[in-house]
Amino acid sequence: MGRRKPNKGAKRKRKQEKRRRPRRTLRPWPAVKRVDEAKLKAMIDRAGEGALSEEERAELRAVVETLSFVVRELGEKNLTIRRLRSLFGLTSSEKLNKLLSAATDGGADRGPEEAEDSETREGDVASEQEEQPAKGHGRNGADAYTGADRIQVPHERLCPGDSCPSCARGKVYEQKHRPRLLVRVEGQAPVKATVYELQTFRCNLCGELFVAKLPEGAGDEKYDASAKGIVALLKYGSGLPFNRLERLEGHLGVPLPASTQWDLVRDAAYDVTPVYEE
Repeated sequence: MGRRKPNKGAKRKRKQEKRRRPRRTLRPWPAVKRVDEAKLKAMIDRAGEGALSEEERAELRAVVETLSFVVRELGEKNLTIRRLRSLFGLTSSEKLNKLLSAATDGGADRGPEEAEDSETREGDVASEQEEQPAKGHGRNGADAYTGADRIQVPHERLCPGDSCPSCARGKVYEQKHRPRLLVRVEGQAPVKATVYELQTFRCNLCGELFVAKLPEGAGDEKYDASAKGIVALLKYGSGLPFNRLERLEGHLGVPLPASTQWDLVRDAAYDVTPVYEE
């Protein structure tokens, strides 16, 4: 069979249909001006009695242009809520009670004492909000690091009850409930290795060896129970294959063959099986 020729007629037809589509024109936004509803109604009433002033006609013209623009954009499905809010200057930082305070609180009907009390309460609330500290903008505080090692760092030259180095009149006391915290995050291998170099002495006469004792808590087994647990969690809790963990540990200078990992997980399974069955 010969090579099939492309259908140029269908392609030409699509191009013609594309040319016939009306292009969307970017209309400039009208100059939006906020007008009080009561003021606008009074203006309409005065229009029946006599001619409006130049300023009143400009405000009424702006209201009509804004209304026609909103209706036209809604009809063409080009207007979104965000665009409509930005058109009228209603940003997300404005509160609804500030915009509609006159309508909801009846600001025109309140006396001067009530208005003053309301302003005082609003000022107190604003001052309280300013005094509140920021929430940290999404950063994790020191309390979130529950698995971190905590090291107490004493001051290099001050003790409780010493004289103040600044004024030399007062005394300094430890801030036990408000210490300065510094979080430092370091990278390490999932399975960490420690090499203990035990100092050894040998008698030149009898050949007896005297080896230093291991530090307390070091243990005499090569693989700790925590190493078995982390390998099992990485494999069956996070889906990390043994071969991939072997490559990662090898790059970080801690050899951990896949076969050894399997032996560690198997031994751990024997230890925790009674707990699982129970």
